[in-house]
Amino acid sequence: MKFSLTSEQDDLTQVLSDYLDARAPLTTTRALLEAGTAFDRDVWGRMAADLGVQGVDVPESLDGTGMSTVELSLVMHEAGRRLYSGPLLASTGLALSLLLAVDEPGDEVRSLIADLCGGTIVIAAVPDAGGAWAASSVSTTAEDGAAGWTLTGVKQLVLQADVADTLLIAAVLTDGSPGLFAVDPTAAVVTVLDSIDPTRNLCSIELAQSPARLVVRDAADAIARGALRASVALAGESLGAARQTLESAAAYATDRRQFGQPIGVFQGVKHRLADALVDIELATSAVYLAACHVDADDRPQALASVPMALRAATDALSRAARDAVQVHGGVGFTWEYDAHLFVKRGRVSRELLGSPAERLDAVYLHGPELARSS
Repeated sequence: MKFSLTSEQDDLTQVLSDYLDARAPLTTTRALLEAGTAFDRDVWGRMAADLGVQGVDVPESLDGTGMSTVELSLVMHEAGRRLYSGPLLASTGLALSLLLAVDEPGDEVRSLIADLCGGTIVIAAVPDAGGAWAASSVSTTAEDGAAGWTLTGVKQLVLQADVADTLLIAAVLTDGSPGLFAVDPTAAVVTVLDSIDPTRNLCSIELAQSPARLVVRDAADAIARGALRASVALAGESLGAARQTLESAAAYATDRRQFGQPIGVFQGVKHRLADALVDIELATSAVYLAACHVDADDRPQALASVPMALRAATDALSRAARDAVQVHGGVGFTWEYDAHLFVKRGRVSRELLGSPAERLDAVYLHGPELARSS
């Protein structure tokens, strides 16, 4: 397969890059972090109104921009470069994936999609203990009483639940199948957990007979399909973060001089950066391939290409961030430099939506189907 970005995709990347550089650069992320503010809601709202970023790959019939999963990965890439602290991954990347995966969306699903595209923050909580999305990982229970549905259970490691306007909760119905429910955050106890990534919070959600609205009754397939798109979004974000931290390290290696010459000329530095670049370029190809498979709804192929892409992208970020710390030498781990923020983002991203070992298992299991098509 020969793949290259179209001029429209290049334009989208440039427009979003300019927008984020002006309104949400990494320096702003750091300033918000030091001020104890999660993110700038005005910037979030203008992203929806001015650019339609939150619904980039949502069909126009559902009030979206009507682009593809490739464009979604490009949007996430630009957000990842700046370690954007808004809930773009949590809402657009994760929650929207569940909603778009519903085969025949009803009024509740359509309404949530439209709200999300307009800037409403919808946060998804699928597995109870965090990790990979699967129907078998849901144990929160749902009961249908005289006053309506109520949910009981605890969701752990939910990304940015503390800023949610609506919670999208997976819970087990009385017949044993998983359903999706909309819950007002005020009806649950949301607690921010300790996390090594200070740029965005991980939370727990405690539900004790919390009132809820049924959105999707039999959601097992939506969870499985949604996990594929969500993984592409996370891979795109990780790829952007990897590329940014590598470029920062390369710039430092060019400016920093030792023995009368830039440290980048020494093999121990330039070979390290070159190896990281190879990882990033290979991961880029894997992410685009996975995005194409998800966009085409080619599930047999996506079941192999998506975990492969996510494994490659998160590994590339981890390596690039680690190498950036080393290239910066004695200042690499200090608060004043950004390298440590990318290390922390990489560590958390590696464990979102499942572990690296689970992704490798999925590639081994479904890889033959991908090989047969190549």
